[in-house]
Amino acid sequence: MEQESRIVRQMKDYHSGNEELRRKAIDEIVADHSPYIHRVINHWFPTFRKEYGEDMFQEGAMGIIKGLEKYDPAQSKPTTFFHYYILHDITEYIAKIIHGTSAYCASTIKTINRAIQQLESDGNTDPTPTDLAIVTGMRIDAVRRAMDARLVSQTHSCGDEEYMDSLLSTCQEGPDAALEEKERADTLRQAIMSLPKIERTIIVLKYGLYGYEKKSHAEIAKQTGISVAKIRYYQQSAIRKLRKNVAMKNVFSDYSQASSVKKISFSETSVAERQMSELKDL
Repeated sequence: MEQESRIVRQMKDYHSGNEELRRKAIDEIVADHSPYIHRVINHWFPTFRKEYGEDMFQEGAMGIIKGLEKYDPAQSKPTTFFHYYILHDITEYIAKIIHGTSAYCASTIKTINRAIQQLESDGNTDPTPTDLAIVTGMRIDAVRRAMDARLVSQTHSCGDEEYMDSLLSTCQEGPDAALEEKERADTLRQAIMSLPKIERTIIVLKYGLYGYEKKSHAEIAKQTGISVAKIRYYQQSAIRKLRKNVAMKNVFSDYSQASSVKKISFSETSVAERQMSELKDL
């Protein structure tokens, strides 16, 4: 409670219009969250910690400072909110160190690398930009730019490739997008959890949510002992309730519209827009 009131006071000082109070608030907030920045570095960036630890810490601190303008202590804990800003800025720094480019470009390079590996495994040992454009679905000019960047990146150490693969895919759109996706995921999860147990079970099984395998009506009927007709009834009832959910309407501004949402996936930090699209189109 003391820490909560401290951040509230700090944010009031930050927005006070008094430059001295603002600078003091920034210094205090960064100092208070220095241990958290180090935890993020130790957890996500152990490969680069020894050589780039101090630089990564400074990038994480800058991430916090960038997030201050939008932070509202009434809405979330500071570590929850600043996490994405810290992660994003450190990731951008590491991507530049490794690839000499942005996180977005680094992610594109990895897409090209996978396409080359796929083509090589199929016997095409010298794929052309056209071959890669077909496999990746990218524009030919974007493929050429990525291949040029790839040549430069090959002179750098790639560090923990598996880590960068997963992290770049979540960070390239920026911390604001990540926070929005988390809000959408949390809202959808809460809306589903508010359904009656049988409806919640059917929705989770039907759409394969939260790690469950996606099942047909017949498979759900066999698993639950409920008839297919009842399964369909409960599914439609659940969808109607989700459509009427006030929080869903507020967070998913396009939820009640006929146009499909093209991209959503259920995870801790993103919303399953694909499943939402299916729900809307039923």
